[in-house]
Amino acid sequence: MKKVVVIGLGYVGSATAIAIANAKKNYFVEGLDKKTDEGIKRINSLNNFKFPFETNDIKLKKALLTAIKIKKNLFCSFNKTIIENADVIMVNINFDVLKKDNKKHFNLRPFKLAIDDIASRVNYKALTIINSTVPPGCCEKIILPIFKSQFKKRKINKKKILLAHSYERVMPGENYYDSITNFWRVYSGINKESELQCKKFLESFINTKKYPLTKLQNTRSSETAKILENTFRAVNIAQIDEWTKFANETNIDLHDIIKAIKVRPTHTNIMLPGIGVGGYCLTKDPGFAQIALKEIFKSKKNIDFKFSNLSLSVNNNMPRTTIDMISKKINGNFKNKKFIIFGVSYKNNIGDTRNSPVYRLCNFIRQKKGILEYYDPYVSYWDEFNQKSLKNIPNLKNYDYIIFAVNHTLFGKLNINKFNLKKKTIIFDIANVISEKKQKKLNLDKNNLIKLGR
Repeated sequence: MKKVVVIGLGYVGSATAIAIANAKKNYFVEGLDKKTDEGIKRINSLNNFKFPFETNDIKLKKALLTAIKIKKNLFCSFNKTIIENADVIMVNINFDVLKKDNKKHFNLRPFKLAIDDIASRVNYKALTIINSTVPPGCCEKIILPIFKSQFKKRKINKKKILLAHSYERVMPGENYYDSITNFWRVYSGINKESELQCKKFLESFINTKKYPLTKLQNTRSSETAKILENTFRAVNIAQIDEWTKFANETNIDLHDIIKAIKVRPTHTNIMLPGIGVGGYCLTKDPGFAQIALKEIFKSKKNIDFKFSNLSLSVNNNMPRTTIDMISKKINGNFKNKKFIIFGVSYKNNIGDTRNSPVYRLCNFIRQKKGILEYYDPYVSYWDEFNQKSLKNIPNLKNYDYIIFAVNHTLFGKLNINKFNLKKKTIIFDIANVISEKKQKKLNLDKNNLIKLGR
């Protein structure tokens, strides 16, 4: 039985380890994480067949139970020696950006140390797959030299190092597990042998008959593909912000306009107004290419990536559009007013609050002495905000303002009429929760339901 070690048990690594453990081919999968409070929590959760992050994906929960209790081929630990006997290593290590001298730089040191640790222990016959989002050139110019250096120290005379890159497209939510096993995947290798072994391994746990693999010519190409993919989405989200502001100032219905535009087949992916982007990827990835050009490729060519950088700036400031709209509507009167926020995660149907744009809104309300509570079925405790979620939807008659900040499917099914709202209660729907059909059924004055861009 081949042994697979999955390094890093975050949102991607944990789910990936479970998927590989449930592959048609028999693998023994060992998860490895750092001995930190968070790492201990993740490892203990997985070993006790509980997924370490809040999820509503039944398939993922069943797959974890199968791996731990039935197949008994998944175990997680802090023991780095497990790397030594691995046939395949899946690396899920964060590649962070830091700000210095008012400029963004790669925080290379933690990543290099982690790779160096792997290279000092890995069997020369083992295939190492970089599953993380990394900047273009990372495998070729950072990881490969470290492996070569360590192999030289260990007196391993191996000309062809087995190193590949295959980025994840994990989507936490109802299709969490399927986003790994039933979804398209890109891959590449540092050499032909790495490429072939990577392909064979991916085919063992991904439904490639329905979702064929895409091979790119080299690792820098597949690394770039992930960055461009995320940048495209970030730019698409960012460009709608200025039109939202325009609609708010000119009293036009941007939702109707977008609906009309989407009839055209080439424009179906235009975004609706919203509070902005969050999460771990879109808030940093658009800046990767420019930094990589200077710090990894050492290029003297100045490509300023205007769209990419602008998208980062605009998306970072998008919550401000929502704050300004709410502040204007209530005449800046926040003090002692009762607010309830529906949804605090960075996107719908997940419990991930990392870089959630809702934080900016809630923090503003708190600073203005507003009384704030939230209800999110996926976030029982909001770490960044240090606050518990309400266990159930309370009597909404007790609130001055209701804000739908995240479009959880559950919220779209709520019958707001039954909550017997006060006549003066204002609902701010900044996440497009209340459909036009439902809007017509609401017993509210038109001035009591406010939407971004409408």
